[in-house]
Amino acid sequence: MESSFIIQTLLLLLLQIICLAAGQVNYFPIFRCRDNGNFTKNSTYETNLETALASLSSAASTNYGFYNTYAGVSPNTVTAIAICRGDVGSETCRDCISNTVLLLRQNCINNIEALIWNSNCTVRYSNRTYASVVEARPSAKVSGSVNASDFDVFGKALRGLEGRLRSVAAGGNSLRKFATGDVGFGPDSSKIYAMLQCSPDLSSFDCNSCLSIVYTESQGCCDGKIDVGVFYPSCYIRYSNTSFYNNPPAIMLPSLPPSSTKSPAVQGGVDSEKGGKRKSSKSVYVIVPVACVFAGLVLIGLCIFMKKRRKNIAATKKESGTAFSSLVMSENQNHSANLAQVGSGITFEDLIF
Repeated sequence: MESSFIIQTLLLLLLQIICLAAGQVNYFPIFRCRDNGNFTKNSTYETNLETALASLSSAASTNYGFYNTYAGVSPNTVTAIAICRGDVGSETCRDCISNTVLLLRQNCINNIEALIWNSNCTVRYSNRTYASVVEARPSAKVSGSVNASDFDVFGKALRGLEGRLRSVAAGGNSLRKFATGDVGFGPDSSKIYAMLQCSPDLSSFDCNSCLSIVYTESQGCCDGKIDVGVFYPSCYIRYSNTSFYNNPPAIMLPSLPPSSTKSPAVQGGVDSEKGGKRKSSKSVYVIVPVACVFAGLVLIGLCIFMKKRRKNIAATKKESGTAFSSLVMSENQNHSANLAQVGSGITFEDLIF
């Protein structure tokens, strides 16, 4: 066990050296061994802890990188959660969780509650039940030593990127709330690469709130730094001037019915939803114009028909009016002729009668 720990420590140190040589800071793993109590060796709690942790790696790798489990009954219940990065594949997810569980047990030996953020996953356990709400503690803030040459330009570009990706991540579904993206800035078209992720059991509103808070903290602790990470148990933000994620994600999500709280998705953990909607979008694009053209033709034909009908009615009325006028004039002439023939033979009494 001791030799295994030494080997893992040396590998982590080697990885740190490689990342520094590449210009990117590797600040993983980040441990948080909570000091709110300890369990005794070979206790019921330790047995339940081993049971809960043992199921994480295989279950999370087959559940799109998220798994929540528990073992035992109160007061020795253990709840454990594993979340993999939204852009890694099943094998990478499984290996990360397995290695992180080992590190967790080696570094937080008898802590009742502990958490580790690793490069590709997060693992935590506790004697309390994890509710689907934002948890802000414990937290971690890390950054490199390099500053942006122009704080204002860098900050403006980062704010726009963070706002766009936050909307995407919060608009994810119950399997994944994750987003990545980049943006250029400055006269030399330098780039900022960012990654945002929430625990997928959070609501869209809570995810958005959590990401807003970690971004604000990143500006408070590390304003102007170009390689930063702020981590909560429920969400995190990372950004750097070098790319550190897979694009597109290694595992695409199945299409799920959209919820009323979802935001428009453009990238990251919701790419598959876009793909699932492309066919229906194309159908709409075809059907709507055809329907509009057909309705337009029907309307034009109806207008032409009504115009002709009005002309025919007007012509008919005119002919009827002319015939009626001729008939009235003819009758008046006949009546006048009859009166002339009768002449003075008509008496006053006849007129009264």
